[in-house]
Amino acid sequence: MINSPGRVRYLIDIIVIVVAYFGFDAFADALPLPENFRIVIVVSTLVKCLYLLLVWFSLRWRGDRLATIGLQKPRNWFLAIAGGVLYAAVLFAGVYLLERAGFRRDMSAYVRFKGDLEFTLYQLGGITIGAGFGEEFVFRGFLFHRVAVLFGGNKAAWAVACVIQAALFGAIHAYQNPMGMLLTGTIALISGIVFLAIGRNLWLLIIAHTLYDTARVIAFYLHGPPPW
Repeated sequence: MINSPGRVRYLIDIIVIVVAYFGFDAFADALPLPENFRIVIVVSTLVKCLYLLLVWFSLRWRGDRLATIGLQKPRNWFLAIAGGVLYAAVLFAGVYLLERAGFRRDMSAYVRFKGDLEFTLYQLGGITIGAGFGEEFVFRGFLFHRVAVLFGGNKAAWAVACVIQAALFGAIHAYQNPMGMLLTGTIALISGIVFLAIGRNLWLLIIAHTLYDTARVIAFYLHGPPPW
């Protein structure tokens, strides 16, 4: 059972990391960088790495290890990789079918990918670090654990934490309009359930997220984003 001072510390951790997420993003956008997408993407990725370093420091500050939030060697790498591939394929197919059925979200941020190989490759590197690894590390890892412990660490607390991390994940995709927030939040909710079902190990989700984003980026390069 976590005492009140302990819960306050976890609440502080949550607030600091959430605020820092938007703060680091705003800082990267405010930097007076030259009009060169290579420099912009590299600098933006480095800023995201600094943010991830802050999350790691927050863990160490409380005496936690990476394994505490699920970043530990899976029991079976083959199953983790196979599960990641399968989950990524299911997500890709599900989102594709939704979009074909008329589900519309604002994907204008990805218009430039179409036909621009160099830009796509640069972005793919940044997306792999910032989304494939970074978003799982922060949302399904750090924040999920902190919120669950904040509410007591029992089964009900993990269920509440699953919903909260999904809502936060949807919120950071506000640029995709409310439908985009709903879709990404739903994906985060499903990913949270998968995370709990496999024993709270992040690697399957990291693999799935990276493969899913890679497939989407390739599709944007070949065909452009879906209309909205």
